[in-house]
Amino acid sequence: MQKKIIPALLWLNILCLNPVYALTINLNDIGGVTNSQANEGFQKAVTFWESVLFDNVTVNLNVGFNPLASNVLGQTNTALLSTSYTVTRNAMILDVTSNFDLTAVNNLPAGIAFDTFINQTSDNPNGAFSTTPYLDNDNGINNTNTFMTLANARALGIFSSQDANVDGLINFNSNQAWDFDDGDGVSSSAFDFVGVAIHEIGHALGFVSGVDQLDSGTSIFLGGDTDNDYLFSTLDLFRYSDLSAVSGVTDMSADNRDKYFSIDNGSTNLAFFSTGVNSGDGYQASHWRDNLGLGIMDPTLAMGEFGLITPEDVIAFDVIGWDVLPAVPEPAPFGLLVMGLVVIACKQRLNIQRTE
Repeated sequence: MQKKIIPALLWLNILCLNPVYALTINLNDIGGVTNSQANEGFQKAVTFWESVLFDNVTVNLNVGFNPLASNVLGQTNTALLSTSYTVTRNAMILDVTSNFDLTAVNNLPAGIAFDTFINQTSDNPNGAFSTTPYLDNDNGINNTNTFMTLANARALGIFSSQDANVDGLINFNSNQAWDFDDGDGVSSSAFDFVGVAIHEIGHALGFVSGVDQLDSGTSIFLGGDTDNDYLFSTLDLFRYSDLSAVSGVTDMSADNRDKYFSIDNGSTNLAFFSTGVNSGDGYQASHWRDNLGLGIMDPTLAMGEFGLITPEDVIAFDVIGWDVLPAVPEPAPFGLLVMGLVVIACKQRLNIQRTE
């Protein structure tokens, strides 16, 4: 059956004129936000995410606007949930709402475990804690379990869709120079508050990586050998390298080799990831690679600059469990859907850079 092609402008009008907003993000002021310009900036960021993601869930965030270290723009701490790989994969299968989702789940390993390349573990066959990657296929804890943010678990139906649990804490540095109204551009001597807020909320929604734990030597421990129990996130299930793609597995190593986002078992590189603060390119692995203009989840933002939400951003949130488009009888083809994701016209425009 030939798929129906929906003209891009019509698709955009459907999104902009007939939104189906279901996501609710509640903000709780933990200091300095109420009656400040920061409050308006946070609300704009919330409105953006509520207009892009359509899951019927409630996300609770504590937000603050307080003095922080001079080199810090904002900090995000997220509530995390660990599950078996089987639970995660089954939830993703049940959550399919787009062609991207379908491609992603069809390329996830079947069974109770996934193999991956890893390094810097005490049982590395190349030597304890060696940076040389090796194929980890022993069905250990990190092969049979994953983790995700609590908000991501809500979107996947693994955790309650609405309750009072706090999903994350976002604190902005009140000592930095901020531009709170980027509708007329961003001042050359200030940072885009709304853009940074969208970025930080994005981390709470699930743009995280277990490679950061491996890179820092702080494992998410479930029992067993703490040196080797590094769990990897829903996003990490789509993290590949040229080395790992040959074997059809992911790559969770913390090193300076290229890692990229792929939903078809490594065949297609959709965007490069950052590779780690200590062993990689100097930026947390829970970001796109810097200076490539890949999207709102880039690791840095300069004064006077705002960024764009890109298709790469939206696809990443889609495949980890969020619904990014209203349900339609027949999903639009990949290329058309990418054009449709220029739903960015309904929002603002953003750019990001931050230090955690």
